[in-house]
Amino acid sequence: MSEIKIATLNKSCVTQTEEAQASYLGNDAQDCRLFGTYGLLVKVPKSARLLLLPINGNESSMYAMAEMLERGAVPEPTADGEVILANYVTGDYVQLNDAGMTLFTKGVLNIEAKSVNIKGAVKVEGGFSTDKIESSTPINDAHVHTGDSGGTTGTPR
Repeated sequence: MSEIKIATLNKSCVTQTEEAQASYLGNDAQDCRLFGTYGLLVKVPKSARLLLLPINGNESSMYAMAEMLERGAVPEPTADGEVILANYVTGDYVQLNDAGMTLFTKGVLNIEAKSVNIKGAVKVEGGFSTDKIESSTPINDAHVHTGDSGGTTGTPR
């Protein structure tokens, strides 16, 4: 009877859509399917470690679960119920905890939607540009920018 094995991935592959090849204990590569959560596709890097699960003890029908050993700069969950969805290769992550949600990326964050609705205060640190802003609260003379030269938002200083 076959048992659960720890293996290494021979090439990167996408969970649930591509056949994977895994090696363990110097044996020849073994075909397997990477197990994944419904609705979540992952391109598992070659550096992942695999847990091989033979179905009904049959090594010709193997499934694998992947684990990354090197997690880079992605934080570890510290509180009960905290969730982190991370890309260990890039270091990008989404963190859900009792303080709220943090989205971190070293690259560009793109949002494509028919519309984006924000309920609550918005704080922007760094540059900001837009083609159009709509506000449910009037922007009037009380609205002042640091270094404002007057214009339509306040009186000149």
